Amino acid sequence: MKRLFDFICSFLGLLVLIPILGFVAFKIISEDGRPVFYRGERIGMHGKPFRIFKFRTMVADAEKLGVSSTADDDRRITNIGRFLRKYKLDEVPQLINVLVGDMSLVGPRPEVKKFTDMYSDEEKVIMYGRELRIWLHFGIRMRESFCRGARIRIRTTSKRSGRRRFVCN
Repeated sequence: MKRLFDFICSFLGLLVLIPILGFVAFKIISEDGRPVFYRGERIGMHGKPFRIFKFRTMVADAEKLGVSSTADDDRRITNIGRFLRKYKLDEVPQLINVLVGDMSLVGPRPEVKKFTDMYSDEEKVIMYGRELRIWLHFGIRMRESFCRGARIRIRTTSKRSGRRRFVCN
């Protein structure tokens, strides 16, 4: 049901916004040339990498000219890019990612790989909503937790060793 909602809403959104998207693409090309889109790698559902669509707001190859994070006064930001960032219009092409199933309209924002690599095992369970084995010593009591809206069940995998693991319902 959620996927159907994402598909319909992103399709209708793109359909309605085609004239604006075309105009923005024309402005980016006329000001700074190609490419129109920035295609950065993000980590999506279940830790699956994908390339996100965003309007390019910085000069071409900006990553080679400086750090990956930017401030509002960064010289690499183009004039049209400043406008797009101010009104969050650079994010609109992400509807393409929603349409193809890389992202969802509702849920956590896909993150850059270098940051997801720093997640703890518990954070990975919460963010990715998949089975992740975390071995616990027998007798440790755990508080109830949640995994993408579902309870995490603690399942004993070996009666002899008392090892347990988290499993998302």
